[in-house]
Amino acid sequence: MPSTHRLRRIAAPMLAWSVAVAGLLAADRDDALAAGFADPPTAYRPWVWAHWLHGNVDRACITRELEAIQRVGLGGLTMFDVAQPGIPAGPHGYLSPGWQDLFAHEMAEARRLGLEVMSHLGPGYSGSGGPWIPAERASQTITETTIRIIGGRRFTGVLPKPTANGDWYRDVAVIAVDETEAQASPHIADLDMKRLVWLNYIRWKGAASAPLGATVAPELCIPRPRVQVISGSMDREGNLDWDAPPGTWTIFRFGHTWSGQKTLPATPEGEGPECDKLDPRGIRLHFERVMQRLIDLGGPASGTNFHSFFADSWEAGGQNWTERMPEEFLRRRGYDPIPFLPVMVGRVIQDLETSERFLYDLRQTVSELATEHYWAELKRLCNARGMRFASQPYITTGNDLDAAGHLDEPMGEFWSAGIGSVDYRRTVKLAASAADLHGRLRVGTEAFTANVSERWRSHPALLKPLADQILCLGANRFQVHRFAMQRFPALRPGMMMGGWGQQYDSTQTWWEWSKPWHDYLGRCQYLLSQGPIVADVLAVVPEEPLWRFEPLSLQGYDYDACGPQRFRDIVVKPGGRTGIPDGPDYALLVVQHDGRMTVERARQLRDLVQNGATILGEPPRATPGMDVSGTADAEVQSIAKALWGTDRETDRRVGQGRVLRGMTPEAALARIDLKPDTDLPKGLTWIHRRRGTTDWWFIANPTDKPISGTATFRIRERRAERWDPETGRITPQPVQEEAGRSTTRLDLAAGSSVFFVFSPGTPDAAPAPVAPTPGTATTLSGPWTLSFPPGSGAPSEVALDRLASWSESSEAGIRGFSGTATYRTTFTIAPGTQRVALDLGRVAVMARVRVNGTDQGILWRPPFRVTLDHALRPGANVLEVEVVNLWINRLITDEALPSSGQRDAKNGRLQAWPEWVLKGTADPTGRRSFVTFPLWKKGEPLVESGLIGPVTLQELP
Repeated sequence: MPSTHRLRRIAAPMLAWSVAVAGLLAADRDDALAAGFADPPTAYRPWVWAHWLHGNVDRACITRELEAIQRVGLGGLTMFDVAQPGIPAGPHGYLSPGWQDLFAHEMAEARRLGLEVMSHLGPGYSGSGGPWIPAERASQTITETTIRIIGGRRFTGVLPKPTANGDWYRDVAVIAVDETEAQASPHIADLDMKRLVWLNYIRWKGAASAPLGATVAPELCIPRPRVQVISGSMDREGNLDWDAPPGTWTIFRFGHTWSGQKTLPATPEGEGPECDKLDPRGIRLHFERVMQRLIDLGGPASGTNFHSFFADSWEAGGQNWTERMPEEFLRRRGYDPIPFLPVMVGRVIQDLETSERFLYDLRQTVSELATEHYWAELKRLCNARGMRFASQPYITTGNDLDAAGHLDEPMGEFWSAGIGSVDYRRTVKLAASAADLHGRLRVGTEAFTANVSERWRSHPALLKPLADQILCLGANRFQVHRFAMQRFPALRPGMMMGGWGQQYDSTQTWWEWSKPWHDYLGRCQYLLSQGPIVADVLAVVPEEPLWRFEPLSLQGYDYDACGPQRFRDIVVKPGGRTGIPDGPDYALLVVQHDGRMTVERARQLRDLVQNGATILGEPPRATPGMDVSGTADAEVQSIAKALWGTDRETDRRVGQGRVLRGMTPEAALARIDLKPDTDLPKGLTWIHRRRGTTDWWFIANPTDKPISGTATFRIRERRAERWDPETGRITPQPVQEEAGRSTTRLDLAAGSSVFFVFSPGTPDAAPAPVAPTPGTATTLSGPWTLSFPPGSGAPSEVALDRLASWSESSEAGIRGFSGTATYRTTFTIAPGTQRVALDLGRVAVMARVRVNGTDQGILWRPPFRVTLDHALRPGANVLEVEVVNLWINRLITDEALPSSGQRDAKNGRLQAWPEWVLKGTADPTGRRSFVTFPLWKKGEPLVESGLIGPVTLQELP
């Protein structure tokens, strides 16, 4: 722990921290926690996703862009190499000698600058593969052909060969189905999802077996005796020689081939098959060909600054077969899958329930193989070479939470614009749950992703309320999507990743002013990484392998979600709480299912309840998957009756535990007399973390209105402090204790947030002193001088008798200006005035204030207010306000000029680099902006820009 002297040396240079020093030195505080909050280390600062766009990079570009990242207080980057429409090919193809030299340079520069790095594990943003993966090691799928014959005689002939993607195919089986009486068309609903057949992205739908009791007409079903495996009757060339019994037979020739799934969106040099995720030989080959090479190129940075490989959200398609599937299926499920292969093309074997059970077993086998042979194997390969593995484990080809258990850093994602029908914030809660249950403290997230609707509209003040909500879901390492590495520094805003992503580049108008925003995120992320989430509820999710995470609605409590694999480790701890040995524990298990539950889970729940667990949920009625023993359904029903009793019993004591049903989780927690973790005014979001004897709640107001009231916390006999993540200040927070809980006054301005930190010590119950009433506000009406930078197209200086948006100016150069301009005026201070509040009123979008040449800091969000003290002098004072706006007005204005470069006539995407770009000369069209994918059109309304005011001064006591 740092000494008091050391803490003074850390804090002294920071004006914003001066108020905190005295409090920081108070006894019993976790001083290291406070010091890290004051100036968050690089490891806890936000990152960007830094994209090489189609090989358009060079050494100077890499150095320039990484320095820009470091300069504004970011802590690291995730490196991608992608191809996107509107980006002409650059000089460096993926893994070419020049590309490798530049990768090594980027890792060396990151080490020099103290930046941390992850690298995507392959080409594109979704890829564990490439042209180095042969078709036999690529993701596999069942493929088939059929012929129809009349039986009662010997048949000889060639069975047509099924589709062979990548010119590679292997036979699996030949199966004859007597369809004399049955209809041959598929009759299993949502079959492609259930048999794991899709390419690329599978969205959030998931899969589920038909409802219990569902049937199809008997004439649509094929009894099992009418299914014959006749593989031995076909030779290697596909010649079938079979003595067919009487009837009308459909002959299936089943095989497996590459699914056709490729890496995406990769450059031509990186485009190729996705590896087989169900066989460890697939990812081992990819690791050897790509990831090991990147580790070697990283040199001394590998394992230190360059510490992780990253796999983006699963866009690698479905996979339902692998070379060793028959023996793996038999070993895991206890029966041969081959006779049931016709189910995979829609036939109903025996009855709908039997066919659905087989499809469930197929999904379960694929899920287990993917978990063991891709996720766990990839983590093992990385860790063995001193690297970590991070990923977004959702909408995978198996159980997402099981996959998440094999990550060093589980990650989610969230969108700021163009989110569509799915709210990806849920992925953050999924990742945070996996982190909690596996002892990980870091929870990453792809941050602020957007589509074309973002259009350079965003800035830190607009992003903060959403960021606060995500922090409350458990994320603590934001990675902003996206940052484009700009090969041509004179092009502004420059290169884009098509229409995707937040325009979060070094060419942003407000980039050099973003450090206070990054400091804010750094303080939040630091504190929210120092201990696990405190949760009272464990949601035990369904065993369906393709179940997709759905948030649990709770008021006043938090929860984690547990996948099937990790649930096997759950035990009852002393006191009746249930959890992971040496890990988190919970007061209540909320058991989720669709009426089906495996015998293994039913037995475990029975034992947990007998030993003191409290569960909430409905009883299961059957098992999923094939009941090979013939006794599984009966055993599950017997356990259900012993635990849940009759339908009328909603609160049942069993052994030392309790089984609840027919109520909300909040009502269940009330039944066991567990008060809410916190009671807050409506509209606020929160999260609670703990380290040792120190607890802290992060509370955010994401609304555009102030919220006031009382806040109550389930904690007592603790000293409370208010930690402000925007300034770093720490101040005592008076609390009142009653009935084992602490209550305090809470006032949060619109868009504001705060930490309440409780540490050992005597609570301060004294009310906060009432602040003296400020003096009357005076409006600075002008005159103002407004100056623009040279070469901007705006006049160098104009006199203003009033403040107004630049978009309303009669000067075309001012209306179309995007960048930073400076306002100047003077004001008079009476002798003896010590402190004055300056309020700028409305600002679009950020401001920097100087008084008499002394910098007063950057104001990046409303209220644009700063206290002036040491810079003031009696008499005349010079006020300078720099204001930066957005790119929008310049982009709209420039669209009235001729197009720059060869572009697609339909959407304006750049097709080839203009000659003047390659030569480094000026745009001959006269445009002052350049984009690779235009998102604004001429004539669209300009947006408010500049200092709008009113600007006021108010003397402070």
